[in-house]
Amino acid sequence: MIGWIVAVGGSVAAFLVTSGITAWQTRETARQTKISNRAALQEMRWAYVAGLREVSGHLLQWPELRQYVLEGKPCPEEGDDRARVLLIAEMYADVLQVGLNGVEEAMSEEEAEVWVNYCRDMLKLCPALEDLLRTHPGWWKTLDGLLEEVTALEGPAQAA
Repeated sequence: MIGWIVAVGGSVAAFLVTSGITAWQTRETARQTKISNRAALQEMRWAYVAGLREVSGHLLQWPELRQYVLEGKPCPEEGDDRARVLLIAEMYADVLQVGLNGVEEAMSEEEAEVWVNYCRDMLKLCPALEDLLRTHPGWWKTLDGLLEEVTALEGPAQAA
């Protein structure tokens, strides 16, 4: 009888130790997952910033283009400046679209609102960006939807 009680007691002790270790492992796995997710989200945020810096670098290289990209002046009709403005507008479209696609996952609600407002402002300030979206519908689907919202509220950027 004592042998049986010792065996059962040993089994119970082993079960409790194993359960404790499993619980600890589960908790640590959850903690590590949370840390990894935060790191990935931060990396996404930095990717948006890096994209914006790259685009801004072109405006530093050609400051005369700022009026077409950030100040509401329509895109030049021809020449090298037109090609540069359209390239910068396309780069902005890419960065803005990627940001809009990841806004719910990578940003807090407040950050998301700031990003969406930034995108709206860019659509208002850059007629070349609006022209690009209208010329290539569907290339930047989320940005297309935001453009329709901005246009419905305020009219096209060219009217700015």
